[in-house]
Amino acid sequence: MFNVKSRASERKGICMVVVKKWKVASAMLGILFINGCGQMMAQRNGGTGNNVATQRPALRMRAVSAEPGPELRIPAASNQNNGAPAPAEVALVPLPPIPKYNQNPSDVVRTNNAAVNNTNNIPENPNATSTNQVALASSNISKPNNLVSPFGVLGVSDNNNTTPKPTEVSADPIRNLYHKTMARLATLDSYVVRLVRKEVINNKKKPQETLLLKYRKAPLSIYFKWLDSEGIGREVVYVEGMYENKIHTLLAAGDVPFMPAGKRMAFAPDSILVRNASRHNIKDAGFVPLVEGLGRAIIGQSKGDMRFGTVKYTAANKRPEFGFPVESLEHFIPVGVENELPKGGRRVVCFDPQSSLPMLIITYDENNQEVEYYKYDRFQFPTRLDENDFNPDYLWTKPKLASGPKL
Repeated sequence: MFNVKSRASERKGICMVVVKKWKVASAMLGILFINGCGQMMAQRNGGTGNNVATQRPALRMRAVSAEPGPELRIPAASNQNNGAPAPAEVALVPLPPIPKYNQNPSDVVRTNNAAVNNTNNIPENPNATSTNQVALASSNISKPNNLVSPFGVLGVSDNNNTTPKPTEVSADPIRNLYHKTMARLATLDSYVVRLVRKEVINNKKKPQETLLLKYRKAPLSIYFKWLDSEGIGREVVYVEGMYENKIHTLLAAGDVPFMPAGKRMAFAPDSILVRNASRHNIKDAGFVPLVEGLGRAIIGQSKGDMRFGTVKYTAANKRPEFGFPVESLEHFIPVGVENELPKGGRRVVCFDPQSSLPMLIITYDENNQEVEYYKYDRFQFPTRLDENDFNPDYLWTKPKLASGPKL
């Protein structure tokens, strides 16, 4: 009996010793494994592996230079208005995209009361029943920089010439002003301008914004930089058909929930976030869509076709923004012509006397409430804008610093 107990004790003791040795061996294997992992990480990151914590790869930061970039504000230009007082200084701002008009008469969206609308409070155009005698001409031009107006071919763009070619002088001031503007646009492949924008979106007034706009005709390229306190730090780039055909942006504080200012993101042009930020699609930025819309109304009016509205000319429109009277066209827009004005409205366009380009656009809804205010100033043209001016990777990538000589 005694021998049986002693043997059982011996077996128990041997088992305990074996278990302890396995624990020690397991601990040693764990240490070796951790050390090996640390060395592998160190070799991968160029370190020595002595301290695993210090060899962790650095977090990848957004490649945007923290250094201040070049000054993008447009310097005040000398007065070019033939002795007229210079316009008052205005905070920098971008002009929202210009309204997009239906391209063909058959595409006009109409409601049941489109033909006769007595419920809208749009001020009547006193010249709505009169027609302007306009000579019509159709012409197809092979050169891409030519613009074709309802009155024929307008000035041709030369790389070193921004002076419109002489155009036919008409007794109709509406036609003359429209013709001069289209001739100027035909000479502009790119330009830089400062814009001020105030809009009403979803029945809510948005705060005034000041932006820098860079524009290139082909391929259609748009660059916005917010310069005032509202939206400061935000930048937007869009090039049609390039960079996934998306709008690339650096966010301002509060643009997207839980996203920090300076974060780079890309959105489709029809994204809900983009639509809530402006009344118009970014593809409609620039002057051409606006002026072409006026042209459709002018040519229709000359033929007695009022589907695209009527246009009234004012020779000396006095606005508080300018210290001198300016020429303007007032477009009375029927129901269904513009998606942004489903019940119709009117738009006043004031033209710069020196360049013949639009410099103030104000739109009113059917209740005569202001819903769009776009002011352009400090035009710069001709300009030599190239791919890098609209390349988000180039604009927002931090340049690599040159390494100094090794000591």
